[in-house]
Amino acid sequence: MNWNSKDQSEISQNSIWKEHVEKETALIKQAVKTTYTCNPCSSIPMNNGLGSRQPTVTEKVGYSVGLEPVEMGDDPDVKKVVQGLLDAQRMPQEKYDEPVTSSQEVGWFHNPLVAPNPRFVHKLRQGEATKFAETYTKKMAGEHMFHGKSGKYLTF
Repeated sequence: MNWNSKDQSEISQNSIWKEHVEKETALIKQAVKTTYTCNPCSSIPMNNGLGSRQPTVTEKVGYSVGLEPVEMGDDPDVKKVVQGLLDAQRMPQEKYDEPVTSSQEVGWFHNPLVAPNPRFVHKLRQGEATKFAETYTKKMAGEHMFHGKSGKYLTF
């Protein structure tokens, strides 16, 4: 918007500015943080040089972490913090009813409004060579196509 434009009156500019300030104030009131918690990863050093915190001790193979139920108790603050940690992995559309920031407004409603017409849907399909190669590797269990049983065709 050009604030120096002569096409708009002082009243229209003030109403636009008032609407902007009200929207910003509502957003700030909604996003004010009042509950503070400790960092759960503070004791893990940054070990890969890329700024990612990964524990250096790994668990046993096949052991899944975090799938067993955890008792939280009846404290509402604890429940709120745990729910916040669980919500961190969810998509913004699942967490909020409407976009929180202006950058979320683009692409917020990503589901198509109309079902796709099958006449115009041309998905990727495998070519004949790829189908043959997949079938061959499944049936031959890793043997090379040009190696005979004696190995006389190709030597590496």
